[in-house]
Amino acid sequence: MRDQSECQNCGQVWPDDELEPAKDLRQRVAPGEPFPSGECPACGALCHPTDPEPSDAQLQAMQDHVPYEQTDAYRDSMRDAGRGHLLR
Repeated sequence: MRDQSECQNCGQVWPDDELEPAKDLRQRVAPGEPFPSGECPACGALCHPTDPEPSDAQLQAMQDHVPYEQTDAYRDSMRDAGRGHLLR
């Protein structure tokens, strides 16, 4: 899934690779505000990354009050991604 960002003005959601480069950041970003991912192609306002939707396994882990990293689904995903050596 491609990373997406939401416009803080018009609310449209855009794939990050379709955003315009953000201009005049010092004038447009307040201290403590999340760093924008670009400008909205529709209205020119700043866009910020959206939170990715959690997977079914992540939702189940939250319901079971178990850290996702301790689930079999996480271990399987790490192995499938070739990162099984990082598991303890």
